[in-house]
Amino acid sequence: MSRYTVAVAKVDPQSMREGVKRGLDMVGGIGRFVRQGDLVVIKVNAFTHATAESGRITHPQLAIEVARLCHEQGARVVVIERTPNLELDYEPYPEIRKYADLLCMDQARHTPKHLPGAKSLRDEVDWADILDDCDVFINIPGLRTHALARLSNGMKNLMGLLPRASTFRVHMYGLQGSIVDINFARPSDLVITDAIYTLVGNFPAQGTPVETDFITVTDNVVAADLVAAKIFGIDPAETTFLPEAHARGLGPASLEEVDIIGDDLDEILQGVKLELAPSSQDLELLKDRFTIYADDACAPCRQALAGGLIAAMDYAPDLVESLMPLTVVCGPQKKDLKLEGNVLYYGNCTYAFRDQGVQVPGCPPLSGYVLAYMRQMVEQRMRFSMCSIAWRESPIEEIIPLVAAAGYEGIEIWGPHIDRYLEQGGTIEGLKKLVADAGLAIPMISPYMDLAKDAEGSLATGKRFIAYAAALGAPLLRVFTGGGASADADHKTWETVVKGLQQLCAAGATHRIGLALETHQNHLHDTTATTLRLILQTGADNLYVNLDIHNLFDMGEEPIMALRRLFPWVRIMHLKNGVYREGKRSYGVPLAAGNMDYAPFLQEVKRLNYGGFASVEWFGENPTEAAKSELAYLREQMGQKITKIKVKAR
Repeated sequence: MSRYTVAVAKVDPQSMREGVKRGLDMVGGIGRFVRQGDLVVIKVNAFTHATAESGRITHPQLAIEVARLCHEQGARVVVIERTPNLELDYEPYPEIRKYADLLCMDQARHTPKHLPGAKSLRDEVDWADILDDCDVFINIPGLRTHALARLSNGMKNLMGLLPRASTFRVHMYGLQGSIVDINFARPSDLVITDAIYTLVGNFPAQGTPVETDFITVTDNVVAADLVAAKIFGIDPAETTFLPEAHARGLGPASLEEVDIIGDDLDEILQGVKLELAPSSQDLELLKDRFTIYADDACAPCRQALAGGLIAAMDYAPDLVESLMPLTVVCGPQKKDLKLEGNVLYYGNCTYAFRDQGVQVPGCPPLSGYVLAYMRQMVEQRMRFSMCSIAWRESPIEEIIPLVAAAGYEGIEIWGPHIDRYLEQGGTIEGLKKLVADAGLAIPMISPYMDLAKDAEGSLATGKRFIAYAAALGAPLLRVFTGGGASADADHKTWETVVKGLQQLCAAGATHRIGLALETHQNHLHDTTATTLRLILQTGADNLYVNLDIHNLFDMGEEPIMALRRLFPWVRIMHLKNGVYREGKRSYGVPLAAGNMDYAPFLQEVKRLNYGGFASVEWFGENPTEAAKSELAYLREQMGQKITKIKVKAR
């Protein structure tokens, strides 16, 4: 049986040189690995911007000592990491520049390459030329428990060799197998594990540094990770990548093949509490909080999901509460699985259900994606604003507090209200402050224009209100084209309107303002087909749709089909209902009581994960009371509990 050796050396964080040299000497000294003229690449872990004491990065002083020893051998040394945080982490350690260059993998010269022998990461990846050109590759990981891989040490550290989005692809192809593929493609000649500050807990979402003050040194990355697993009391089989690494000839099958020499690990760790990251069984403990379907999920996905849920509850309890009851689905499921409410589908195995909720891609996904996609679930909920036109005769400064008191997140300001406010001595800056002080957003301002009848005047009005929108922080300007019913418009009218829209969009683009065509009777945008025609013929990236769905319903269109057809361009909606009395259309009717059934429409909006504003448009009596009752109806239909989410800083 082949024997592998892992040396353990105690180090003093304030004076590492002696401990580092002693650890290296136990495996033959730096001269065994590095010779004069060699190009030496040192892969540290500096993915995030953090301090050495945080345990989240390789201790820079350890890297300095290794680089110095290589430099003294006459080698050229390059310290690498995937992100530019490498530079930030080493700013307090200028000594590194005496012995090594720093290189961010995102910025290194790359060649597209299929990794030799890859079993998981079979697609072509960007591979830094320096990884093949170097004579010696030294791997200096940090010792951590990990929510996804269970263990993060030497093998996991090489994830940082892939630049930019390539790391995301690793999670698509399968994290565990990809870790092995990368280590197979670039074996480590020397592995020095940084256990000066050992990170324990739910990394990368969470983790607590524990000062342990030692390093391990070996020439085999699998042996290094087996010792790391022993330190945490982790069964190597839980990692998946360690058994696969052995099967592919990268190292020993177990610690029975490893000689651990040097300082006694048990003595070093005596009295030290190393709390493990969540295990797959922790999902069982979370079932009293969430409804979880994960009976057939693999261990890595279960671990990552458990860690992600725990972190989400810690960092953003309000956000989690806003989604409750929350159902989480992970792993293979029956095809006829039908779930309602807030559902998070976690991992590639749930791809088939992506249209039924929010689906998190990955195999496994990063545990941090749980919180990120929970945020997305909240951000993709419809937000509600109130059109100030409901109080036509009232001054805008009186309307703003009424809208805020009713519980809305935004106020859509009617164009004449702005003009009236300015005519009476107000300023745009003053109006912006009134809205901000009320805690409201302005999703859109809504003037009038008629491009078909008065293109020049409409363009002037549009430019004026575009400037208002930019100053107020409103992203959208409501647009009418005029032109009468689209079915009756001649070719010249269409040409005039398209030209006017192009000019308005160009003006809006200079201020980063979007223009929203409001679907409306007796304008060229009175149907889904003609609204799309205007968008396509105008050809502007900032021309969108204000979906007034009742107007399309009134034109005879089916609301859900209209929503689906225009959805890619919808940036805001108008919600109102109406009835016909004595053959005449009449508004001022509650959403729940008019001739359009809003319930199925709103459910489709929810299914599509619409995350923009919807403005209640009221044309009846008692607008203040109507504002409250309409919002209550909408929140009930959309299953919304709270509107403002607090997230704890990390």
